[in-house]
Amino acid sequence: MANTYVYVVVLAFYLLVTATTETESKSSEITVIVHPGKHDCFYESAKVGHILYYSYQVIAGGQRDITFNAITPSSAYISTALRQREFENELIVAEEGVYKFCLDNSFSRITPKTVRLSITVELAEDDIVNIAEENLKPLVDDDEYLDIKIEVLDDFIKSMKKDAEKITKQQNRRRGVELVDRRLAEWNFTRVGSWSVFISVVMVGTAMVQILAIRRMFNSGSKGQQLGI
Repeated sequence: MANTYVYVVVLAFYLLVTATTETESKSSEITVIVHPGKHDCFYESAKVGHILYYSYQVIAGGQRDITFNAITPSSAYISTALRQREFENELIVAEEGVYKFCLDNSFSRITPKTVRLSITVELAEDDIVNIAEENLKPLVDDDEYLDIKIEVLDDFIKSMKKDAEKITKQQNRRRGVELVDRRLAEWNFTRVGSWSVFISVVMVGTAMVQILAIRRMFNSGSKGQQLGI
């Protein structure tokens, strides 16, 4: 029984990998600078039944806020985030076509914004399970195939897929936080370095002025003694 359980787990993992590689799943991630008074839009195609996941994080710039809009092929707004630092959403595609994702920094007059945008399109769980089951049939004999319950296999595949999605989302969040922290550390390093140079220059200048002032005082005292004052 234990061997059968392990076999089902390994087989489910294999089928999940093969099924996802055969599907139209795709993921894109970009870091872009949105200039003040401007907006940039990005496009991704999806079919009905696909799962569409998108998120963004403002890494640097001003108050680290930006306006975001997700628009369907028929120009309907499905998501809007007004001047937020980050946003994420997931939905099942109900309209086939090209979706538009816009980052709007038109409210800012001076500060550009650096934004990390992630878009993922993948098949629904049931579609992946169906493809996995089709891939299962040639791998086992009829008797073995009857012994393995498809329902159990479906549960494993769906569970693995959900875990993989959670891991992907957590990785995206952590990468965003890492980028923000790195930008902040670089900015602090640059600021500390600049202030250190400035303070060093001021200290050297102050020391030179003091040395010149003391030398002038001694020179004035020497001349006074020579004149008999």
